[in-house]
Amino acid sequence: DQDGTLKAGAVDVAAVLATDVVETAKIKDLNVTTAKIAADAVTATKIDWASTGADGGIWWEELGRTTNSGQSSIAATVAAREFLKVYIVTNNSTTLVTDLTFNSDTGNNYAWRQESNGAADSTDTSCNSIEINPSTSTVNNFYSMEIQNIATAEKNVVWHSSRNVAGAATAPGKVTGRGKWVNTSDQITTITVTASTGNLGAAKLIVLGHN
Repeated sequence: DQDGTLKAGAVDVAAVLATDVVETAKIKDLNVTTAKIAADAVTATKIDWASTGADGGIWWEELGRTTNSGQSSIAATVAAREFLKVYIVTNNSTTLVTDLTFNSDTGNNYAWRQESNGAADSTDTSCNSIEINPSTSTVNNFYSMEIQNIATAEKNVVWHSSRNVAGAATAPGKVTGRGKWVNTSDQITTITVTASTGNLGAAKLIVLGHN
């Protein structure tokens, strides 16, 4: 029009704006609303999990997941985080002891304490792994574990496990324990669960983390 304004519909916006033509600098700060983001559109790779404080990711990030069957060990290599949650499932086919190690370290750099079904504590020091399950019959084992994973501190481990012999006539067994890896220079980035003999059966290892 002669007054310098455009009539409604005079400009075909779709035709004028080529693909990828709107640059970041042209978008007003804080102007993208929740309504403009499709459900499930923000993927894990777009979240700053490694940050700390109030704006650091969310509790908890899945760092790694491994499954196998019929193997003597299961391991997960994960990103370094200061706090870890670990879930382990094993279905051991033979009587065995189950051990935990970090970063492929099998030196005498571990110590542990555990209690099985209310019995007196068992302990070991200056050993090459943390024993998370004493010798048992063939059972399904479920472990829930928390780890302090600060690089400059010894790595403290707390775990609980349920040992399940099939059938309602048998109460599940339990093991609770505390352990530590005395490394004070590295964060845990590899977690390995190993059977002393035989294999772990259908096993699963899931690691969650946060800073």
